[in-house]
Amino acid sequence: MIQRGQIVPKINRNYAKYVIKHCYEHIHLSILVLVAAVYFRRLHVGSLLGLFLTPAMIDLWDWPSVFYVFGGIGILWTIWWEKL
Repeated sequence: MIQRGQIVPKINRNYAKYVIKHCYEHIHLSILVLVAAVYFRRLHVGSLLGLFLTPAMIDLWDWPSVFYVFGGIGILWTIWWEKL
């Protein structure tokens, strides 16, 4: 999981930069904790979805489909993110 080595520090930086900096004075601490929990939960949800979807894709379309599908999702995500 090489990508996790790069993603987690960036998520921490984004959380500290945006959520805490812009919301700390206006939002109760329990809301900040909830936002952090949801924010970091996405990593685990993505890993679990990948673990469950990969065998099904291999059974249906063979092993290269895993790279095409997840790569395509990554490209679409990047295009969507850049338009924000």
